[in-house]
Amino acid sequence: LKRFGYDFKKGDPIIQDIKTKICYVAHNYDEELRSIREDSSKARFYQLPDDYRLQLQEEPVKCGEMLFKPEQDFILLEESLGRRGVHEAIRTRVDEMDASARKGGISKDVAQACLRNVIVSGGTTTFPGFGGRLQKELEKVLPAKYQASVHVEIAQDKPYLKWLGASDLPTFAK
Repeated sequence: LKRFGYDFKKGDPIIQDIKTKICYVAHNYDEELRSIREDSSKARFYQLPDDYRLQLQEEPVKCGEMLFKPEQDFILLEESLGRRGVHEAIRTRVDEMDASARKGGISKDVAQACLRNVIVSGGTTTFPGFGGRLQKELEKVLPAKYQASVHVEIAQDKPYLKWLGASDLPTFAK
């Protein structure tokens, strides 16, 4: 949004509102970007408190893409070089579970059970298209033995999900 002359700070309520109301995740980012560039009617608008009306072309889909390709964060490139996409972070955890299973640390079925129950919650998971895209990306990066097991679910009770999950921890400890 700096190109519009606005210098919003991280966590600014306006930024949060724009993300909630306008941003989304494309199932096919390159195709969506090409479509937006060819058709100006796909622009999205946001009315600022000073009555300036922002016309956002690529920004809403680029915001969502950062979840899968953080290296494309051109503004904060230096900070994003070490980050991975959410699907890659999940792949890393699956690899760790596999390694633990080979050493006899956990059951071999644990990774498959976890992948059947990928439940996402939190602010950016509310972006339209997030669940389907995560499913697609996981199926591409996971080993073949796990691809059929993947099931992504967007949590419905998002604001309280962390508390609900934490309340179950004592049950798992038993």
